[in-house]
Amino acid sequence: MASKLNEGSEFTIPLKNLLGLVAFTAISVWAYFGIIERLAFLEHEQEMMIVEIEENDDWIDDLKSEVTLSHKLGATLEFILINEGVTIDQMYEECSSECFVYARNFDELTREAENFIE
Repeated sequence: MASKLNEGSEFTIPLKNLLGLVAFTAISVWAYFGIIERLAFLEHEQEMMIVEIEENDDWIDDLKSEVTLSHKLGATLEFILINEGVTIDQMYEECSSECFVYARNFDELTREAENFIE
């Protein structure tokens, strides 16, 4: 006749096997949470990389639009100068001489300010 299990049933298990089951369970739980932690870290790192890539992409798009705008402005200025009969070389020489005058005036003002301070 087969015995039935109830709350009064008793069974024996060797202590070595019981300790092995407890150790296996503890190691399994530790490994599971370690894997979960690593996955969460990698997912977070991936999300941060995606955000950084999107920011860089936006920056590149903005830079391209600024470069395009500066090219358009340069082409427009060149068109106006050509229609006015001014060459790029003449414009460059005029700008260079003006910049030299401003630089010379700045140097003079700087010396005057230093003399005044002393």
